[in-house]
Amino acid sequence: LYTQLSKGITEVFIGANDVPMYKDQMVFGKTKVARVSLMIYGLPGTEMPKGIAGLVGKKVLIISGFDYGGYKSRFLDDPKNKIQLLETVRHVNAFMMLRARRGGVKYLLNYLKPSTEALKLVEIPGIQSVPVFNIDTYFMVSKKRKNAQEIIDKLEAAFKELKATGKI
Repeated sequence: LYTQLSKGITEVFIGANDVPMYKDQMVFGKTKVARVSLMIYGLPGTEMPKGIAGLVGKKVLIISGFDYGGYKSRFLDDPKNKIQLLETVRHVNAFMMLRARRGGVKYLLNYLKPSTEALKLVEIPGIQSVPVFNIDTYFMVSKKRKNAQEIIDKLEAAFKELKATGKI
């Protein structure tokens, strides 16, 4: 996605503003839009890893289509880590699979917000979680887009107004 922004294929996005290789190709807002938290989930009684490195040699559930802040391509998919990935397309299904220990899986890597929503539908009393990272997100606009700074300014003004009125 950052590559698409740098090329102007995607013009506007909300994401982390600390991606050095794209710093000169985008205009970044200064107003935090949201905090994204990545978590490792495990069933009650499961020994929880201290962080992402604790998943080496384990079976891990993930949601298809996410790169988890680069961890999927740089860590989870690395053959030397011997991580067996099971994928599903829905957050609710992931928690159902974890609860059922489908395929002997013990861990689920997922974002906090959709996990919180999924756990309202899939009861797992005493589920455990360990944080992997928290990332603050900001508006960003490709510098290929005419008036990129003006667009950022308008987005931030609208966001602040909506936040002040309690609409978000």
